[in-house]
Amino acid sequence: MRRACRRTARGIARLCRLCCLFALLPCAVVAQTIEVRSGEHAGFTRLVLDLPAGVGWQGKVAAERIYRIELDSAGFDFALDGVFRRIGGERLSEVTALDGGRGLELRLACDCIVDASQHDGRMAVLDIRARRADEPLPGPTAPPAAFSTEALRASVSSPGTVPGSSSGPETGQRSGQRSGQGAGAEFGPEAGPGFAQAPAVVVATAQTAQEGAAAGAAGAGVDLGLLPGLSDAAGARSLLPVFDPGPALAAQAEATQAEREIADDFGRALAEQLALGATQGLLDADGPGRAPSETANRGEAVPGTGGVQPSAQSSAQTSAPTSDPLGAELVTGSPAQGFGSSSVLRIGGQRACLDDRRLDVPGWFGTGGEAGAVARIGELRGRLLGEFDRVDGAVQRDLARLYVSLGFGAEARALLRLEDDLPDPVLMTLATLSEGGSDPAGVFAGQSECPGRAALWAVLGARGLPENAEIAIPAVMSAFEELPLGLRQSLGPRLAERLVEERHNDAARNVLSRLARALGRSTEEMQLASARIARASGNPAEAGALLSELIAAPGELGVAAAVESIELAAEEGQPVAPGMVDLTAAYSTERRTTDARDTLWLTHVRAAWASGEFDRAFAEIAAPGDVATETALQARTEALGALTDAGDDGKFLRHAMDPENIALAPASPRLALRIADRLLALGLPEAAGTWLAGPAPPGQLHDWRLLQARGKLAQQQPEEAEIALIGLQGNDVLRLRAAAREAMGDYDFARTAYAELGDAENAARLAWLAGDLDATAGGVDPLRAEAAALAQAAPPDLGPLSLAQGKALAESGQDTIDTVRALLAGSALPEF
Repeated sequence: MRRACRRTARGIARLCRLCCLFALLPCAVVAQTIEVRSGEHAGFTRLVLDLPAGVGWQGKVAAERIYRIELDSAGFDFALDGVFRRIGGERLSEVTALDGGRGLELRLACDCIVDASQHDGRMAVLDIRARRADEPLPGPTAPPAAFSTEALRASVSSPGTVPGSSSGPETGQRSGQRSGQGAGAEFGPEAGPGFAQAPAVVVATAQTAQEGAAAGAAGAGVDLGLLPGLSDAAGARSLLPVFDPGPALAAQAEATQAEREIADDFGRALAEQLALGATQGLLDADGPGRAPSETANRGEAVPGTGGVQPSAQSSAQTSAPTSDPLGAELVTGSPAQGFGSSSVLRIGGQRACLDDRRLDVPGWFGTGGEAGAVARIGELRGRLLGEFDRVDGAVQRDLARLYVSLGFGAEARALLRLEDDLPDPVLMTLATLSEGGSDPAGVFAGQSECPGRAALWAVLGARGLPENAEIAIPAVMSAFEELPLGLRQSLGPRLAERLVEERHNDAARNVLSRLARALGRSTEEMQLASARIARASGNPAEAGALLSELIAAPGELGVAAAVESIELAAEEGQPVAPGMVDLTAAYSTERRTTDARDTLWLTHVRAAWASGEFDRAFAEIAAPGDVATETALQARTEALGALTDAGDDGKFLRHAMDPENIALAPASPRLALRIADRLLALGLPEAAGTWLAGPAPPGQLHDWRLLQARGKLAQQQPEEAEIALIGLQGNDVLRLRAAAREAMGDYDFARTAYAELGDAENAARLAWLAGDLDATAGGVDPLRAEAAALAQAAPPDLGPLSLAQGKALAESGQDTIDTVRALLAGSALPEF
């Protein structure tokens, strides 16, 4: 028995040792192989490394014409046998593996740049292209900072980072980082290199990239696909390129929760449809035949980066050939050059206008009027759930359509999401538009010129159409007329305002006129829209009269009327109605925790200075509370401008010399010029100089230096005034130069300058001072001409003394006395 137990124990031990050997054998003797593929393209050579999951990498210039790809782990084999089967040696001469299987070294055969990027989360894509003449020579770069999760998270989540790539704007220097495009690893002839260079391309592992994407979800960019749309997704949009919108556009593109949900749903559906259409060869791009603007080559300053970053349009021009403007527009996402009236994708050769049958709102409403439509709600809700409490799709769709026709947008969206993660994007967008929302997913983008119902919804849903976009006004009017009356009443004012924004004022009036006839009256919302139309049409008096009738309206309508009324008064320089300062103060206090806080606070400040209460306005500006810095700066600038134009001298001097206000001079050069001009008029050149202390801003050099010269003249410094005028031309410059030369005693130059300006009076005065009696005698000043004639007259011939001679001498002396007295009276100093 003991022998049998010992044999069993020895067998178990041998089995354990064998298991350990098999467990260690693959790691010890089998190295993982990384396939390296290559392809030749027009203008560049491409290498693709199929990396194992979870392997990070970095690319950098190691020496002249040597580029390295280093992996974050070693022990790999690289399949290099087929690299030169499909490419020549014009750009790449040799590819070798680094010691220990930790990466590759590329030896370049030309003066080339390597653009590196990541595709599909696991492919390292290297595009080798010739260096342009305006690009700096690539040199060895320092290794990147510590390979930390925090750094990777920052690079993945920073604005401007393309999903699937860990490079961000910080790495936007030359060396070779290519922006990750969806088709970055394809080998078709259409592919082209696009890049945002970096000293070292660092790509995170899958785990850290996911962490970074989660951390940067709040800083998502703007998706650019079939139609531009907004999304808050930070990660998996590998089919759609992304660009950093910047703070101004991001603030403008703020969307409600409902709009975000629609954008998210539509984005997923759009990506799937684009991929399917591209695979089947159904997409035919119909873009404008113009190249992107040359101004796109210039980099733009990005706040917070401390430098100039390549602009989105610049990246687009680099990445797409000039013969393919649509490709450049896809990357730039510029509204002006993107998808407008002539940039609509055609599917199967057809223009992308939604069919009227998908927008049959009057048909969904039915012929039984509002009472009949409401009655059908109960019937459809009763049939919504079928067997096993499953939602009946047909009933769900019919009920959602009925909700849309009644303007119940929130109910329609909630219904469409029942048991459907990807509801119909068209119906979801209609649900939002029916209650006054916008079209963040771009379902109707580019369809304002369509001949059917889509034109109406395209105008209503757009935040602003591109400059070259057209609007099919007849189609818009026809689609609006057939809507149910309740929906027309709620959408009519909004449609009129959108048409005004697109400079179709007559069409906007037509909408309100039709709606007034249908209702038999004009609602307060329509009256507010009419006031906005009048204001946009240049009729401030009509707009003010309409707004004054609405100020007492309850709720948000009265608030909007008050805001518009004070804006109009501020623009026209008119006083506001009595009591508006206190009314706007109450509005500002009541809504200090809402989104309207900044607008109402700014309106209150405007009401104060428009009423002449400048001290109250500046007191509010001094304690803005939680108001945004930009809004407070705008309020201070407007108040100072109004004070400069209309304030009394005491208040003007008190606030103009406030250090907080003087600090505005560099940011508001036009305002600084106006304030300095008034200070000079008040005889305070030193105070004016404090507003002109900095360098002249671009575009203001002429006026800036003229004021500086005036200040120096007022300070009795004619030489400094002459220096300030060097290089300037014009009659105003010549007049100041003449004054400076006169102060320096150069009367001849000053007289010539005034004569050239046509100023005969000053020319005659300077001729007198210069002692030119002949010119003075022929001048326009009768007193000086007479004095010059007296000075030039020959002494009388005395001859034999007589009574007549004495009388003539007395009369001549009296004339001389009168002339001298007149001259002294004309040159007397003013009394103080």
